[in-house]
Amino acid sequence: MKNMKMLATFLVVFMIVGVVAHVADAAGKKNEKTAVSADLGDLSSFKKISEDTMELVSKKQMAEAKAKIKELETAWDNAEEKMKPMNPEKWTSVDKSIDWVLSSLRSAQPVPEECASALKTLIVKFDSMSPKSDAGTK
Repeated sequence: MKNMKMLATFLVVFMIVGVVAHVADAAGKKNEKTAVSADLGDLSSFKKISEDTMELVSKKQMAEAKAKIKELETAWDNAEEKMKPMNPEKWTSVDKSIDWVLSSLRSAQPVPEECASALKTLIVKFDSMSPKSDAGTK
């Protein structure tokens, strides 16, 4: 009889440990999914620099646009340590778009239309990744 009680106690403890482990594993997976879908935060300052650069490109002021885009490159590089861990996939996507803009503007003979296309793509990407506001949705 004593062995039966010990066996029953063991089985109950074993089942409880199994349930707790399952719940903890499920919670951990939920947290992983949340981290993966996280936003990069406020991208408005990066977007503003891109828009200012686009304005210069539209005026065919390519030397000024090239100088302005350096601000974006510097700001983005300075934010990498904080932003990249928030969502590496989104960060890399934006980083590649920035690289395209930099390459377009820094070519030996920058073509305004190509630079504008790269900048437009980047600005749209910033818009798509910006946290949505709940203002006016009530």
